[in-house]
Amino acid sequence: MAGQNEGLTKASINILDGTNEYIPVLFNPSEYSISKSVNYADSRSIGGDEAITSFASGSSATMKMTLYFDGHIEPDADGKPKDVNDWIAVMYTLVEIDGELHMPPRCEFEWGSISFEGVVTDMEISYTMFDSEGKPLRAKMDVTFKHSVDVDASAHGTPLFSPDRSKMRVMHQNVNLYQIADEEYGSCGLWREIARANKIANPRKVEMGQALRVPAI
Repeated sequence: MAGQNEGLTKASINILDGTNEYIPVLFNPSEYSISKSVNYADSRSIGGDEAITSFASGSSATMKMTLYFDGHIEPDADGKPKDVNDWIAVMYTLVEIDGELHMPPRCEFEWGSISFEGVVTDMEISYTMFDSEGKPLRAKMDVTFKHSVDVDASAHGTPLFSPDRSKMRVMHQNVNLYQIADEEYGSCGLWREIARANKIANPRKVEMGQALRVPAI
């Protein structure tokens, strides 16, 4: 595999829902990126001159890379280079709604120890080599994957309400730091964690309506 594909390595995309097809691809492992972000929301505290920024939600990681398709890596039955459109057609199913799933299928990108499970959100294809009859033999695709797991796997993830995630609580009548600590951490003795996070010197002098950060422990 010389010339254009020199230095490229073999990887695969496996469709996890529906057809369970396998798509062989080539790519340059020095040219891919993974990004992830989280979302925060601002809330106003009574009598405060600054907004309180609190965690709102997480977001799924995305992976971007350029994939290469070459008809020589898996020739047809006659030993001739395969039409790369056979693989491109399968890739297109990753951005089309499956009639039974009512959504595009999930897939998994695999290369050596690297595995990324999710859905394809964007793809752009360029054909780079043809035979004498115009059959495309090589192509490259800029593709973006977004991390996604099935519902069963997600159900076993980190719960939304747990002592290892920061939360916001608002002080109101008949509620104090001891009660909040007991409700959030299961121990009223941990009220100092909340007081320290909110720079409260006296736990008995917390204003009604004040927004409090309940830190992760």
